[in-house]
Amino acid sequence: MEPHKPVTTKQASTTVARLLQWKKRNDANREVKAQLQEDKRMEEEEHFLSTIKTLPLGQVQAAVLRNYRAANTLRWKKLVLQTLAEQQQLDEEEAEFGYTASKVFTFDLSGGEEVQNVVRSNNEPAKESSRSAEKQ
Repeated sequence: MEPHKPVTTKQASTTVARLLQWKKRNDANREVKAQLQEDKRMEEEEHFLSTIKTLPLGQVQAAVLRNYRAANTLRWKKLVLQTLAEQQQLDEEEAEFGYTASKVFTFDLSGGEEVQNVVRSNNEPAKESSRSAEKQ
């Protein structure tokens, strides 16, 4: 193995100069990338703000109202279907103990379709739950 040769002053200064040039290039590249990212972010923000400003207030209010009504309808339908499922489960449980039907409840599912549920008592024959497209 050869022993390491000592580094001359000229070699050291050349190496330092190369490292400084490399650092300058990297710093410049980082600065350019950061500026490009900032420009892109500003452009997206300006585009977003321009789309918001172009919507008339009436359209925004109408869209909000439609969304509110749709969400309300979905919540109502979910509650009705949940109630029907609970009633059906009660009907099945009561059928096991010999109860019979006495009252009919009707729910309109906003499509003209009516669903009838039967409540059971001890003195009448049992009736099945039914769906009917006719209004009563």
